[in-house]
Amino acid sequence: MICHSVEDLDTASDVVWVCNGGIEYCGDKEALKNHLVGAFHASLRLDDIQRLNVIRRQLESNSATLRLAMPSDTEISVYGTQQLDQSIRTLIANVAFQHFEFGPTDYRDMLHICARGEQDV
Repeated sequence: MICHSVEDLDTASDVVWVCNGGIEYCGDKEALKNHLVGAFHASLRLDDIQRLNVIRRQLESNSATLRLAMPSDTEISVYGTQQLDQSIRTLIANVAFQHFEFGPTDYRDMLHICARGEQDV
């Protein structure tokens, strides 16, 4: 079965991820999710680009960060282990973000990364 939806993925226990013409992963779907996106995701938006770049560097050096992207000049999207939760909570308490979202990852996050072909952190 080839799937591109969470509903299809829910029926599988093992998965094969085909990327760039080859098999990138074969095995348990939960293990792939943990490898690609971990347990926690946060999206942070701040119009102060200099401050956002400082925060990006802090998150990049955080051992709990698995994957970090900047979808725009004013936004950071970060995935990581459950320990990243506390770092994000500390940031939110000390920085006046224009917008933030955070919570547990799900298979939709994993599918998004797989569809973009992002193998490496």
